Amino acid sequence: MRVPSTKFVIFYCILFLLKVQIGFGINVAFFSENLDRYSYGMLDKSMLPTTKKYKLDFSNLFHGVGQAWGSATAYEFEPGANVILEAEANSGFFFSHWTFDGEIISEDLVYKFIMPEKDVVIIGHFNEIKEPEIRIASPTANASFMEGENILVTVEAKSPNGAIERIELFRNNNLVGSVSGNPQSISFTLSNMPAASYELTARVFDVKGGRSISNPVSIVVEKANEPPLVEIISPYNGEVFAEGTPIKVEAEAEDHDGEVQKVEFFIGDNLFATVTTLPYQIIVNDLKPGEYNIAAKASDNLGISTLSPAVQIKVEKENVPPVVRITSPEDGKVFFAGQEINIQADAKDSDGSITKVEFYSGETLIGISMESPFRVTWRDIPPGKFNLKAIAFDDKGAFSESKAVQVIVNERQELPDIQIVSPSDNQVFQEGESVYFTVMFSGDAGSVSKVTYYNGNEILGTSLEGPFDFELENARAGTYQVRAVAIGGNPQIERASSPIQIIVEPKSHTRFAITAPLHRATFQEGDDVIIHVAIPESNKKYLKLSSTGEIPCLDRFPSLLIHLHGIRFLLEFLIW
Repeated sequence: MRVPSTKFVIFYCILFLLKVQIGFGINVAFFSENLDRYSYGMLDKSMLPTTKKYKLDFSNLFHGVGQAWGSATAYEFEPGANVILEAEANSGFFFSHWTFDGEIISEDLVYKFIMPEKDVVIIGHFNEIKEPEIRIASPTANASFMEGENILVTVEAKSPNGAIERIELFRNNNLVGSVSGNPQSISFTLSNMPAASYELTARVFDVKGGRSISNPVSIVVEKANEPPLVEIISPYNGEVFAEGTPIKVEAEAEDHDGEVQKVEFFIGDNLFATVTTLPYQIIVNDLKPGEYNIAAKASDNLGISTLSPAVQIKVEKENVPPVVRITSPEDGKVFFAGQEINIQADAKDSDGSITKVEFYSGETLIGISMESPFRVTWRDIPPGKFNLKAIAFDDKGAFSESKAVQVIVNERQELPDIQIVSPSDNQVFQEGESVYFTVMFSGDAGSVSKVTYYNGNEILGTSLEGPFDFELENARAGTYQVRAVAIGGNPQIERASSPIQIIVEPKSHTRFAITAPLHRATFQEGDDVIIHVAIPESNKKYLKLSSTGEIPCLDRFPSLLIHLHGIRFLLEFLIW
């Protein structure tokens, strides 16, 4: 430890102060040369020097950093004088106790005594504040818990400075609990922790101002384990076997968040066999006549298990009737009028063979299958609900009936053909114009839910209401291959029109107009039709009228006279 200069101690590091206050108010202060702490004392009025005086020596003793150097400070007081001593520790240290002639007399900062008739030596003892010890005793580092599990956290602490004042627990730097009152070991319970990684730390405070933080402990909370799924798939519930027939027992088992470690098979309450690999199946022999409940229990890699529902079988001595069930279609399946329904059944006979399977709709025979796979095709089915069943016969004449399966046949709604009636094929438009599309259906369009218009595979737009017209606004220049696709029907289908081509020409400076006749005007056979076309003088020389040849354009506003031979048609004009 480096010894500072006296000047430095006096002016900058006043760490240990001894002060005596004489009764009439004179204060005398003395400073030690030690850098670590200070104390002081006070004397009241009764200490006036009137009789024989005895010596009082003050000194200090510092534990942990060495003892102060220099001689003690001595005073003389009359016997019976009231003396008050007060100690104050510097930052990083605490006052421990007073000794009076070598004996501990008080641990209080303020000590009062009456001056005896002898010389005395009083020493103030100070200790360095040391960090208390604290650790998380449990859980251990990297411990793993399941979501929803209560986690018990135990914290142990002790301090060389004295009693513990408070212990705090933090989870990811957030305070979750605090205990006061000199706890040496405490426990916290963390509940409802969601799945995540966490860091636990603890902090301790002692009564002398010491504090410290534990090393962090990392834990992981994992999502709650889902139990495995298990089901007996063979034999069927209610299946009957002849005595002596080997019985294959098979289970399906799976675990969505882990692995199936084993499947145990039980007959009644007795464990019969354990299987650890696929397929989960066993053969049961020599069962005596009677009824048996067979179940399977699957256990996953975390030890969670699930017991399947029991399957009841019967072992008989006499002929056992076959068992049969419809495997297709499934119960509640929906079909449409005109569809064929393929009906298939699975039939077994434990003590013989299946000779035939009959298929019924209610009590009406649909068909008979004589060999496996047992199936028939049902055709020309009207709309309605139908209960299907199968009856299996064995080689000894015994038979059994399957559980009914219901199917629903709905009325079919056909979708009519569709065609684009406007614009016409190869019709020409100008860039920026709106093009109006109109469609026509071959029949009732009530089953049509929408019509989508395509340019190749590009969707131009969709019309959701009849008559399902569509306007292509601000048409871009180019050649379009347009088709309309109607969607609807029951079952829903699509029906597309034949494509038409339209041409959208780029904008030009040519401007002309047909001012007469009016659009879609009607004439009588033999009528003369006067066509008025407005053409700028700057335009080129010819106006072409569809199917009539070329006609000179002599005038800014020429009138063209055409005789229509009793034909009603759309007038088309081209400028070039």
